[in-house]
Amino acid sequence: MKSFKELAHEIVTKVDEDAPANAVGTGANVALPPTHEPGVDKKKKKKHNPILINNLKRKVQENNDNNSVMLKGVLDKLEELDNIVDDASGVKKNFINNVEPIKKEFVSFRDKYMGKFLTEASTDAATKAEQAVCVAHNMIRDNVSDVDKKVLKQRGDTQDESVTIALKNAGINQGDWDSVNNKIRQIGLNVAKNLKEEVNNYLTHSGRDMGGVNQFNAKFGYSAGDTTPKTDIMTTDGRRRFSLKKSDGAQLLSPRGGEATGVLRVAVENSGMDANDKNVVSALKFLKEDLDDLAQKGVYVTVDNSKAGFIDFYLNRSGRKEELIKNYGVELGKKTEKARDKRKKEEELLIKHMKTELAPYKVTNYQAKNSPGYIKGLIGGPESGLDDAGYKDYLDKFVTNETDANVQGLAIPEFGKPSAKHPKGKHYLNTPEKLADAQNVDILKANVVRFLDISTQQASFRQQLLDAFRKTPDLKKWIVYEGATGQFKFNGQYGVVPRSGGSNAVANEMMTFSERGSVLIYKNMLTWATANQDLVIKKLQLDFKGSTQSLQKYTKFGLGIPKVLLTKGLQLIKDDYQWENIIDNQIPLYLEEIKELEKEYKMLDEGLLDLLKRGYNSIADAVAKIGQKIKQVTIALYKRIIKVFIDKAIELAKKGLNYLLDFLGIELTGEIEFR
Repeated sequence: MKSFKELAHEIVTKVDEDAPANAVGTGANVALPPTHEPGVDKKKKKKHNPILINNLKRKVQENNDNNSVMLKGVLDKLEELDNIVDDASGVKKNFINNVEPIKKEFVSFRDKYMGKFLTEASTDAATKAEQAVCVAHNMIRDNVSDVDKKVLKQRGDTQDESVTIALKNAGINQGDWDSVNNKIRQIGLNVAKNLKEEVNNYLTHSGRDMGGVNQFNAKFGYSAGDTTPKTDIMTTDGRRRFSLKKSDGAQLLSPRGGEATGVLRVAVENSGMDANDKNVVSALKFLKEDLDDLAQKGVYVTVDNSKAGFIDFYLNRSGRKEELIKNYGVELGKKTEKARDKRKKEEELLIKHMKTELAPYKVTNYQAKNSPGYIKGLIGGPESGLDDAGYKDYLDKFVTNETDANVQGLAIPEFGKPSAKHPKGKHYLNTPEKLADAQNVDILKANVVRFLDISTQQASFRQQLLDAFRKTPDLKKWIVYEGATGQFKFNGQYGVVPRSGGSNAVANEMMTFSERGSVLIYKNMLTWATANQDLVIKKLQLDFKGSTQSLQKYTKFGLGIPKVLLTKGLQLIKDDYQWENIIDNQIPLYLEEIKELEKEYKMLDEGLLDLLKRGYNSIADAVAKIGQKIKQVTIALYKRIIKVFIDKAIELAKKGLNYLLDFLGIELTGEIEFR
């Protein structure tokens, strides 16, 4: 069988023959500097900026994630596009003294987007950081002297009057400020010092609730009552409303079924998609009808304890280990014959196998049954793992055989961890009935089994959503946009956030900050949503949410934001009017699609791909269809770059010639005569 690269090279060399004939033109049909446009005198000189196309080629060539000859076709097409623009601009190439574009550090997709998430438990810390930014900024704006000393708590010192004034301007009460520790106050100071030149007005903290109405409920009738604002901090005039996210990871949204359905419905409308598309209908049906069923009331064990308790039982008391030794002892012997400590190695392999076979049921870290990691972790290949019936049998054994003492050890405590607000800890079991239920073995076992059952369904439904979203790529940026801004949720309007008016709960800028004070501000939320649209695929979470005190857990439709690498100081991204920003938005999408196809082809080459589940009839059919996908993805990149380029060029041409020329990187000298 040919390698992926050999197949890719063979296909890409034919792309020119198959690409649409009008994919690249002279510019006459896209409002580019005219070569044929009537009414324009050609008595002019043009200085063409070679960065225009070279920037894209350089990013493709330099990207650390790329080692695939698939990009040969991309580079060839970009060279062709570059030549066309040069010809239209009257530029003669000098290959010896060709101008080199200014070097700018390029962050790979992996470094740019991968990272750890903030957990739900860190929400309180995020709120305090927002408050610290507001207070420190307001004091710096008022030119307060020794601001660091006055913001940070000093034992025995009384609070300076300037802090009290800053709190008032920020709308923060004294009790909340007193609970902000010095580490978080220092972060606020670091961030505020980089904001002082950019934000001229006072900053106010939005708080947890601005009132108002959830329009998903009011206009659609969905079960959606949350009114937590998307705006975290804002200028006191309300013109700049920031959603604040920490650079080491954050949560974008985590609603229940009703609101999640609303977000998707609004995204469908904004994208212009057909609401009757079968993938859209499937996703909406699940979010509206099924998501909220994945919930549990009367919960006296935590999710983590449920999983840990079952894993402990499965590894040590279920009989599964003995069954594996009986059935796959030969394979174990082969794997351990060279090991110095054969018994220790055998135990490690058995534990790895048993944890791996629980992964598709989301008891351990989730892995699909057709994934390389799952298959590699099993002693005897895919057939040696648990099937659904076998997994259910072990759940039944847990209910029947696990000891009362072990089950009772999984229960939540009467009180939570002590804190300044709750010196004894939150009182979870605050009635005699709750105390009794928390030691009722039958209730606790039912809690554990229900959690594990829901976890399995979460994994299954998540895959269904991913399949639907992959087939409807136009939805992605609009799902992220509504999740980030709350435009429909609070304003009840489709489209983008208006420049003035509307609810202060709607965020119109995205601010990301680091603990050291580095700040990145996207002044256009649609630009941010477009750059981060792949969160819908890569960071979709169907997981449990709910407080221990409420004794309830529900399944959230979550989108996380991964780690962001920030440059020192303040960085502003005003809009996507520059060609290089279009490149940044599109190249990562292409590279990820190529990597997925390369992985699929490698699995096929190794005989690991489940053909039927992937929709292939045979190996030959799989090779042909994967090859076709490679070609389609490559051509799609040309279309995405050119389509976005054309749309933006037309938009800016309507605003005026200078806007268009700035976007194109072209400077005109001489006279232009319009007739």
